[in-house]
Amino acid sequence: RGRGPRARAAVLAGLACLAAALGLRAAARVTVWSSGYALAASGLATCPQSAHLHYGMGRQYAARGEFDKALAEYETALAIDPAYYEALSSAGLLFQRRGDFDEALRRYRRTLQIKVGLAEALRNMGSVHLAKRDFPAAIRVLEAASAADPKDPEIQSDLAAAYAQM
Repeated sequence: RGRGPRARAAVLAGLACLAAALGLRAAARVTVWSSGYALAASGLATCPQSAHLHYGMGRQYAARGEFDKALAEYETALAIDPAYYEALSSAGLLFQRRGDFDEALRRYRRTLQIKVGLAEALRNMGSVHLAKRDFPAAIRVLEAASAADPKDPEIQSDLAAAYAQM
């Protein structure tokens, strides 16, 4: 009660200025939130030593079809955190797309050393063995993938294809 009308007006004016400043800052950040690419790039600008942000940027590049840039980001994430199994597995997919099956298998094996029984890595290994026409290896790996994730339709489809080719 000891405050007069001028003090209240000053407090309200200060709060209005603060609200306006926060509103302008939020409006400036809208462009950053407009796409995953912009968000990842903004994050990397403020925290370049984040393995997670490099992995996210790699995913954005991969989604755009820029596979060399994606691989470079995954490699940077792995340099920061060698146990980042998502980056290892995603790099394996890029090597698999390139047809470098041996390197893809190396990446998937390393992924499985870090995250034992990861169905995604097992499924990807199985599809590499299918592409190499090594059906016994494909069946062995895909059965392990099926045990890890029995409801994944890709695993079941690849496993059926491997059995059909035997």
